[in-house]
Amino acid sequence: MPLLFSADAVAASGTYDVNAAGAGPIRVFVTAKGGTLTSLSVKCGPDTSHLASVDSSVFNSLSANATGMLWLDRPQDLIRLSGVGAQMDLRVSRYLSA
Repeated sequence: MPLLFSADAVAASGTYDVNAAGAGPIRVFVTAKGGTLTSLSVKCGPDTSHLASVDSSVFNSLSANATGMLWLDRPQDLIRLSGVGAQMDLRVSRYLSA
């Protein structure tokens, strides 16, 4: 799975924009670090002005050291992750089928 974005121990309270450049399908992996990840919403769209909510529940209340995964089955241009919590590891990868 080629990585599109990877970050370790980043502040979960904030917004992260991932340029997926039309890649897809995509898997988003989040691991809560140093405490519970209170919430993390995922929005997708062609640019920052045209984002639609994709998910706001998969990563909610993710306990410390637990990992959640979200599958985006279509090509994406921009993925925005907005969270509240302590820290998280974040991986966004393109899924290649065999």
